Amino acid sequence: MSLAIDRLRARFNSRLPLPAALRDEWLAVLADADGDAVSAGLVASGEWLFIAHLPLAMRWSVDADAPTVGEQWQVQLRQAIEQALADDDDTQVIRYRGRAEALADLLYRSALGERRRQWAWQRMHLLEDVGVSGAQALAAGIAILVGEP
Repeated sequence: MSLAIDRLRARFNSRLPLPAALRDEWLAVLADADGDAVSAGLVASGEWLFIAHLPLAMRWSVDADAPTVGEQWQVQLRQAIEQALADDDDTQVIRYRGRAEALADLLYRSALGERRRQWAWQRMHLLEDVGVSGAQALAAGIAILVGEP
């Protein structure tokens, strides 16, 4: 699985300012997380998993080295994903066995005028933009079917 975090909002709270070099080192190790290790057993081969918001809070001391921070990050990230999957909230967690299933979902929900999953379809490159009307999303889905029978 490829792991992609669209937007990571990291906030480091401490009594003393966190040295910029240490902050950059920690953020770099977070970016290098092993997506396969994090998702092992959670996501099937070829499956797409989207999580709209994944809160994650951790505690590190200023003397924590980057490898330790990275290991803790991966463990906590996996636990947060497991919790999101257990919550089974289909507005926050979306799973598709493949692109065809996502396209079918886009067509069905767009025909009903539903737009809540457009953020996931946009990330799958089924839509160019989010916030389009149901009719526009439906037209985009039909165009994909015509171009990729």
